[in-house]
Amino acid sequence: MDDYDLVVVLGNILDNAVEAVESVTEPGKRIVGLSITMTDTDFLIGLKP
Repeated sequence: MDDYDLVVVLGNILDNAVEAVESVTEPGKRIVGLSITMTDTDFLIGLKP
């Protein structure tokens, strides 16, 4: 995967997460946590609840 594709994927993940938290009625709970981890063989992206 080249850099551009990775940026597109990250952008889509964040856009979707922001859209999802907009529906949360309690402002103090509108939090998006993002975890990015790289190992020797893997690049892991995850959202934290």
